Amino acid sequence: MSEPDPRQQVQPTDRPGDHARGVLLGLVESLGAALRKVSKSKGARPERAVHAARVLTRRLEAAAGVLGPHTDDPDLAAALVRRAARVRRALSVLRDADVHGAAVRSLRRGAPAAWRAAIDHVVERMEGAAARVRPEAARAARKQMRALESRSLRKRLRRLGWAGPTDGGAVARAAMGRVMDAVRAAAGADLAVVANIHALRIAIKRLRYAIEAVSPWIDAAGADRAESALRRLQRRLGSVNDEDGLLARFVEASERARRTKNRAVGASLRAMVAHQRARLRTAAAEFRRAWRGAVRARLLERIESSWAGPR
Repeated sequence: MSEPDPRQQVQPTDRPGDHARGVLLGLVESLGAALRKVSKSKGARPERAVHAARVLTRRLEAAAGVLGPHTDDPDLAAALVRRAARVRRALSVLRDADVHGAAVRSLRRGAPAAWRAAIDHVVERMEGAAARVRPEAARAARKQMRALESRSLRKRLRRLGWAGPTDGGAVARAAMGRVMDAVRAAAGADLAVVANIHALRIAIKRLRYAIEAVSPWIDAAGADRAESALRRLQRRLGSVNDEDGLLARFVEASERARRTKNRAVGASLRAMVAHQRARLRTAAAEFRRAWRGAVRARLLERIESSWAGPR
């Protein structure tokens, strides 16, 4: 069952204050519901709920960052941004274990026979580490869920007023200009460096979710095209991120095998590290190719053009 979409709680005709209140309250409620599922896992595998909760933290962060400064309680918006970041950090280890574990198991199916013992070794350690942190993640989720469901927070959200422009389009243009500046700054770095690709990945995520937060005030067709294009770029960026994370896993396992003189898997792990470095190079090159295409197509300029009028 999919999580409710907080955007369904607001209408294009809503005043800016009604929109901000509806979006923030809807996201807080949705995140609380996702965390409740994680907290009830009791050490089982809550990865699906973990993924949903992490996406909601990004959406809440973006909405609070874009809309919050224009409300009469900007401290509340800043607190929501911090809360979302804490939730995401608490759940990151489970997300990474799930994604990397699936990638390693997929690698095993086409791997040389000599690698299989090493792959099994890595998977066993990853699953063991994930099993150890699942109860802790459930407790952390429970703590954050209670904070999000507190009466005082809900009361502040329901009373949230608007101190910004009454023209939603002006809010969208100002907010999106700041987000777009961050994307351009990240894109201007050397994208041959994987760390810079990761920085651009985060900036594009924030852009995508910021567009969602101001969706009633921008051109519908333009926003939908932007969302589709950004989603495609995110998939490329996600591949780079996952390949890089998997490489770190293999490097760590190889170093551990060297330290413990585990010759049974050491040679295979070194070969896997080399193989994974090549996969990362390929994923990064494919993203750079896709990004050059987006630049030629003037993607950012087309996104900016969608802010001219109301949705």
